[in-house]
Amino acid sequence: MKTVEIGFGGRDLEVIWINGLDNTKSGKEKFSELDLSEIEKLLERDEMSDDELELHLSKSRIDFWHPQVSIETLLHGFLPVKHIDHTFPDMINCLWDSEKGLELAKQIYRKRFIWVPHEDSIFGLAKSVVKSVESNPKVDVIIMENKGILTWGKTSKKCYDKNDFSYYSS
Repeated sequence: MKTVEIGFGGRDLEVIWINGLDNTKSGKEKFSELDLSEIEKLLERDEMSDDELELHLSKSRIDFWHPQVSIETLLHGFLPVKHIDHTFPDMINCLWDSEKGLELAKQIYRKRFIWVPHEDSIFGLAKSVVKSVESNPKVDVIIMENKGILTWGKTSKKCYDKNDFSYYSS
């Protein structure tokens, strides 16, 4: 989730809260707060290795003691929306990753989704997702081959609702 917090010197600081990689924590301690402007700077780059990306994300954390975040943070940080869910439902991923995955997605989501082919580079994948959304602003879902599903909305509930197939039957 993206919010505005009070930063050093009392200035407003746009941040993004991301689920950290430390599974031993729970509640708010499980999340990391990152400087969103540091994430958005990466949009200007054409490429970046996973190692460079990990280092950049580590340095973008507001509190060094917060857990390290996944390099998939870019999927949340690059899109200009407040609430984003990135889910990996096993059963659904089995459908999308099957031979008829794209065909099934078309039957369920009709024209309300984007299919993004598999990319080994998370940075390349994130850039592809941004370009796809910019050229198709009315979509509700992004299916990333072998990487899960992205939904978004103005509220967490709206975001969550878009993970339910019945949402698309209307």
